Amino acid sequence: LFAQEPAPDPQAIEAIESAYRSFTDLTADFTQSTEIALVSKTVVKRGIFQFKKDGKLRIEYQGQDAKHYVSDGSTIWTYIPGDEGSLQSYAADDRNIPKEALSFMNGFGKLTKEFRVSVSGAFSRKDAGTALHLIPVKKGTHYESLDALFGPDHMLAELIVKNTSGNVTRYSFKNLRKDTGLPDGGFVDPEAPKG
Repeated sequence: LFAQEPAPDPQAIEAIESAYRSFTDLTADFTQSTEIALVSKTVVKRGIFQFKKDGKLRIEYQGQDAKHYVSDGSTIWTYIPGDEGSLQSYAADDRNIPKEALSFMNGFGKLTKEFRVSVSGAFSRKDAGTALHLIPVKKGTHYESLDALFGPDHMLAELIVKNTSGNVTRYSFKNLRKDTGLPDGGFVDPEAPKG
């Protein structure tokens, strides 16, 4: 009764996992475009994404609605640059970040363990690499599915997130830099003493 979803090339999945295991830190420029279903509106934001193994994460949204997200792997801090009263902190756990998202941030972990993996038809640039459709195995996640396009270097080039709210967010990553030696000081409480 149901059409069989095409299975991806196992060698391609292995190459992606290997590529994500091979680096210590990662920096990229990104564009985020969110289609908000409730008001039929699209919001576009740009910023810089930094990741370091062990769950260290820094996302800096730039422009008019600038906001920073910083995590040392156990705590997440969010704040508006220049607004000391805006600082908030949360535990970096399954309640605040889905386990699958943490797995993705830690290098796409074992894709076939965290997701039902099939070939994605969501991208027009199919010749640009490997396109995967990822449905989380665990129930109760904040999103229904991911469509991920990995470039010829096996690193993420585009990502489409379908949220349970009906919103769809598209990310495009550019200027990827690996192993630039990001210091741990960029992934700590913004109010912590420097040095």
